[in-house]
Amino acid sequence: MTFEMIALLTISAVLVLGLLVAGIFARSRRGPATSTVDPTGELTTLLANRDGVMSEKVAQLDSKLAELQQSLTSRESALNTQVADMGLQMKSIAGLFTNDRTRGSWGEISMVRIFERAGMIEGLDYDTQITIKGRTPDAIVHIPGGCEVVIDSKFPLARYLDALDTEDPEQRRQY
Repeated sequence: MTFEMIALLTISAVLVLGLLVAGIFARSRRGPATSTVDPTGELTTLLANRDGVMSEKVAQLDSKLAELQQSLTSRESALNTQVADMGLQMKSIAGLFTNDRTRGSWGEISMVRIFERAGMIEGLDYDTQITIKGRTPDAIVHIPGGCEVVIDSKFPLARYLDALDTEDPEQRRQY
């Protein structure tokens, strides 16, 4: 026998011996030879674990959704309250403009504020509530050169609306 044949037989013997040892080792790790693998049992276990995780995630989403719904409801309630308050404020503002006396007072205050913003000084550049020939205008503005502008900020809105409603030019002029 040649050296190559001896080496080939040795390698073959080691290979066969290795396969036998590997087979024995694999069998000892699996347990007794009578046990069988149940693929449906493993699949059922995996599906049960996945369903548990999914149920937990769905419960978390339900919780978050409930929190968001509660937040939305409270914000909607606050918004409804604000809208109702604005409606009351608008009614009171509308009331100011339907009453001639109140509207006149508001006009006088606004006029004085405009004068002040323009840098005018009361008593020097303008006077308020001075009676001239039985009439009392809201302001008299003194213009250089001795001229004066008489201002009445109270405008009778009811009479103006009546004038708009009539077709007769003479009656419109009287209003």
